[in-house]
Amino acid sequence: LLERTDVVVIDEAGMIDLPSAWYVAGLAGKRVIVAGDFRQLPAITKASDDAGATPEERAHARRWSATDVFRQAGVVSAAGAVQLEDPRLVALDTQYRMRTPICELVNTVAYPDAPLLTGRGDSSRIPFTPLVDAPLMLIDTSGHRIAGPNHRTNAVHQAVVHELVRGLQYDGVLPARKQDDIPSGERATDRLGVIAPYRDQVTALKSTLKERLGADHDGLVETVHRFQGSQRPVIVLDTVAGSADFLGRFYQGSGLNSETCRLLNVALSRAQDHLVVIADVGRLRAKLPPRSEARTMLDHLEAHAQT
Repeated sequence: LLERTDVVVIDEAGMIDLPSAWYVAGLAGKRVIVAGDFRQLPAITKASDDAGATPEERAHARRWSATDVFRQAGVVSAAGAVQLEDPRLVALDTQYRMRTPICELVNTVAYPDAPLLTGRGDSSRIPFTPLVDAPLMLIDTSGHRIAGPNHRTNAVHQAVVHELVRGLQYDGVLPARKQDDIPSGERATDRLGVIAPYRDQVTALKSTLKERLGADHDGLVETVHRFQGSQRPVIVLDTVAGSADFLGRFYQGSGLNSETCRLLNVALSRAQDHLVVIADVGRLRAKLPPRSEARTMLDHLEAHAQT
């Protein structure tokens, strides 16, 4: 059992439910410091959306398990706006992970009211390749749509990722399939991450990339939740949407407090040097809510990314 101490620091507090935060805070004799990003992923709670639960049970779960300490303390409003004038809040405003163009995209999508500054240089840490020679890249698959069984997979995007990885291998950015004794820092998982919102697409991408990279590429392709806390020089975000009329829950929310905003924030901000977004822009624009952060992302990419 933990004993009482003077100061308790709660890190990654946006992912901690209120009862857990209160318990840990109760161990502090003098001060509690809460650190985290309230626009990244919240605590994972099944009950708040459980179809088998009663409306009262779901409301109870949202109140106590799906509310973070920032909102409970009032430094973040119910709509998700940060109260920068609150004397209890110290806002860190400089990040050292992303190149400036990537940071500007993240600011546009997730931090319009408290934009981040960039404290790193603009150079890339991967060998030069004409395939990925800009910080922001958009691969628009509009017009190349193949109807799929549901919204959770997209065969066209699987082919795009496969060919992109093949090209990066050819240019020496990623190791060849049978290459042995790969130096530290040059493995595929040291340089590349592929993020997809749905587990079915992640499974399909892992299968198709096994041909290119062999069996040993754990951690290369994952969902957004699995990538929180990670970073890679090159991140490929496969939006998946486009092979079915329904875009899926990932795209249903809008507003700074929405799950869509939080998921996009995490996915986009994993990139250090290059961010490649694969999207059926036409389908997304036709189906997204009018004020969706995903639509904001597309607007910024079409204006600023290499397409």
